[in-house]
Amino acid sequence: MIKYFLKRVIFAFISLFIIVTVVYFLTSLLPYLPQGFNKNIHETDQEYYQRLAQIGLGPYGKSVVQRWWEYISGIFHGDFGMYFANQTNNIPELFFNRVPFTFLISFIALIISIILGLVFGTICAFYRGSWIDILLNVLSTIFISIPSFIFALMLIKIGGATGIPIIFIQPGNNDYTLEGMLKSMILPVLSLSFGVAAFLTYFIRNELVEVMNQDYIKTAKSKGQSTFKILIKHMYRNVGIPLVSAIAPQFIGILSGSLIIERFFGVTGPANLLVSGLLNGEINLVLFNIVFFGLIYFILDILMDCCYPLIDPRVVLVEKNNFSYLNRTINWLGRWNWVNNWRKILNKNSIWIDNNSQFFNYLKNNNRFDFKKKAVTLNLQELLNMKVIKDANDFDNKRFLVIQSSWYKIVINDLEGGKTNG
Repeated sequence: MIKYFLKRVIFAFISLFIIVTVVYFLTSLLPYLPQGFNKNIHETDQEYYQRLAQIGLGPYGKSVVQRWWEYISGIFHGDFGMYFANQTNNIPELFFNRVPFTFLISFIALIISIILGLVFGTICAFYRGSWIDILLNVLSTIFISIPSFIFALMLIKIGGATGIPIIFIQPGNNDYTLEGMLKSMILPVLSLSFGVAAFLTYFIRNELVEVMNQDYIKTAKSKGQSTFKILIKHMYRNVGIPLVSAIAPQFIGILSGSLIIERFFGVTGPANLLVSGLLNGEINLVLFNIVFFGLIYFILDILMDCCYPLIDPRVVLVEKNNFSYLNRTINWLGRWNWVNNWRKILNKNSIWIDNNSQFFNYLKNNNRFDFKKKAVTLNLQELLNMKVIKDANDFDNKRFLVIQSSWYKIVINDLEGGKTNG
């Protein structure tokens, strides 16, 4: 298992490296410069180019490949580049000041979505085909289709009518209280939960319906086990693996919807920072967002993998007996190298002919093949006459006759008719 997780970590870093590289070169093609580095009407072109060279841009600056390499190298030293707006390297500090409450709200929304998905998905599965199943499926489809900002607008109307705070109250505000902050979290949490809960309801319902038709569920019922015990011990455990696989993408989806809660509910988060970074040419800030959320996704993915053996111990055994694509590639290269070396050896000590050649027909008509012993009788003179070999010295090194994929040991026949083994 340790080897398995090390592979996952290595592949995660390789994937992240590729993502950062692609985004770096794409954002370098954006047609605008960082804020504050546009040309002033009072400066000459040379002065402007020298000012751009301070940040590695312009004709006097560095190439995009050099800037990319410096950025990649700086990551390993904790340097994520300059924030051009204030000419400092405080991008992590600027970013992490905005993250905590977004993560708190997103995590609560994920937990609520999983609970709602399990409850409603289970109800749909046990009452499949009934009006409850149809109603919940229709509602799930509607909630999946409606964008988050529509829910946000609806919840703002409901909050205004019921007195629930619309603007998020966080520590540092003049009217901050713990109770006020918890109440102000209700609307943003619900706006992020509806779509994910609807997806999980539909997902869990389909998985449970499939599991309910398995033979081991019927066997458990025949043994007199209660429905609740069958649900917990058998059904949920088998639904757990596909459910765990879906959690990481859904959590990233909730985080990506943080722009909605920032815009509509005043939650301080990184989404507005990302948008302003794109508009103002802050490429380093954009890249830090991508690195951070990419790491979050890969960490969650690896943690989900850790949960598989807890849900189903057979996963460990399957992994131990499974050949990865890397192992298959290494094995294939090893076989190809062995066959290639074997053919090189055969080229030196073998005679290669085609089964449609004149020489093959000659050997066949004269009964030179011994198929039981996989041998063929040859002599020097007939090989020279047929121009199969160049001279007598060449014949001395030959030990096999190869006809496409079949090979035969050469038995030397002298001109007088006597035979000796080659």
